[in-house]
Amino acid sequence: MTEYEIVSNKKDVFLKSKEPKLKIELYNDIAPYISINQSLIIEITNHSKTLLFISHSENNLLDEN
Repeated sequence: MTEYEIVSNKKDVFLKSKEPKLKIELYNDIAPYISINQSLIIEITNHSKTLLFISHSENNLLDEN
């Protein structure tokens, strides 16, 4: 995924993209690890849209915490 943005409100942080059209809630402590200048690799479940993997390379950012 190359075109996306990180959007936050008072209590939630989301990753939004237009292609594919996604809006995924992120853990607040993952957002600082995401560089919007780099493409992302993500893996989500089909039905519940649960985030399983998010990375700029091979290291899963979900494991950073």
